[in-house]
Amino acid sequence: MKVIIIKSTPAIGLRGEIKNISDGYARNFLIPQGIALDASKKNVARLEAEANNVNQSLVQNKSQLKQLVHQLNGKVIKIASKVNKAGTLYGSIGPIEICQAIKEQFDYNLDPAVLGKIQHLKHLGEHQISCKVDQTEVNFKIIIQANNETSA
Repeated sequence: MKVIIIKSTPAIGLRGEIKNISDGYARNFLIPQGIALDASKKNVARLEAEANNVNQSLVQNKSQLKQLVHQLNGKVIKIASKVNKAGTLYGSIGPIEICQAIKEQFDYNLDPAVLGKIQHLKHLGEHQISCKVDQTEVNFKIIIQANNETSA
């Protein structure tokens, strides 16, 4: 019996694959457990339509990401952080904080995973950030300033 795998399983196959499985195993286990569907023409057409929609959304997301990265290139991002008397940060500035600052200052929604493994910044001053996003080199500057708020 031909079935469409709808949940990736190491012993059976990956999601979206069409496999030839014994009738009893398919009817008694895979289909009731929601791991597979019968490979009827209707289900195969639905699978192809879903795959097409996923591919289109991936292409659209990549084009939006490239446009966002192009706009971010060369920008200066200012981040205020608490510092001790020696001038070092209490914490560090990482991809999450950088993306939050980008959102606040430029209204760009950027996923921290896109920035990759950039080093956490631990000192005041200017820092040049260079990372590669989807084959595109991005360079921007981060200025970390002391946050002058004091608790009374």
